[in-house]
Amino acid sequence: MRHIYLILGLLIALLGIVAFVWEAPLTAGATGLPHATIDGMKVGGDAAARLDALGNAPYFMQLIVIALVAILYDFSLPAHRRIRAARIGFTLLALAAAVVWTAIWFGYRAAVGGDEPAIVLGFPWPSTVAIWGVWGSMLAFDLFYVWGFRRFILHADDEAAFAALVAEMKADRGEGV
Repeated sequence: MRHIYLILGLLIALLGIVAFVWEAPLTAGATGLPHATIDGMKVGGDAAARLDALGNAPYFMQLIVIALVAILYDFSLPAHRRIRAARIGFTLLALAAAVVWTAIWFGYRAAVGGDEPAIVLGFPWPSTVAIWGVWGSMLAFDLFYVWGFRRFILHADDEAAFAALVAEMKADRGEGV
């Protein structure tokens, strides 16, 4: 499948989710409830009720964003450098990010639903996953880019061809090389 059609499809799906969230009914107390003793201050509302109105729309929205990141990384490679190893790497990294997001989402849903979350590394489980997993899974994409830069992005052959093109252009204008 061509990248552009897949990207278009994912963007249309994102638009559909945003439209659904936009039109979702506002639950009572969604913006907080009046504080009992301090005028003008609000206290939190019912987080589970807010999530019920949205269902799992935010979960699927983030999964689409993760897929877009992986596809756009692959799309950024020159066509002759899109090899199986890079695609497998992008897919594995996207799956790792999706696993992290799934742990955060369902851990949070369980916590606001009344379940007592486990404490891991001094934080509730969803917070621990958010603190360590989000940046860690996306950092892996960045490291893949850095480690694979010479192999996939700017290969020595491409750099030499670019240098030759610059030299040719300078020669055509009569500039010194």
